[in-house]
Amino acid sequence: MEKGMKIFVAILLILTAFEMPADFYRLVSFIVVVAFSILAYNSHVNRKLVEVGTYLLLILVLQPFYSFDISKTTYIIINLVVAGGLLGSLFIKPKTRKPEN
Repeated sequence: MEKGMKIFVAILLILTAFEMPADFYRLVSFIVVVAFSILAYNSHVNRKLVEVGTYLLLILVLQPFYSFDISKTTYIIINLVVAGGLLGSLFIKPKTRKPEN
């Protein structure tokens, strides 16, 4: 489920780089907040604190309720970097810890 959610959100974030209606950007922001909240919760359950912090930071940056005074080009760059990070995280295998005796 996590992989599918990451792919879906990455596709939506890539689509924001193109000219779309204003309502599409607002809808993507809501979807991103919900998806990152679920991913943050899953990371918390799996005790991945760095991922929890990353998702919470991304929720603050990409949330639809208060817009920061950032140019549209900067938002596009942020969205594309986040999409690349989500897609890249699908290919990175986590290091397994050896059990301590």
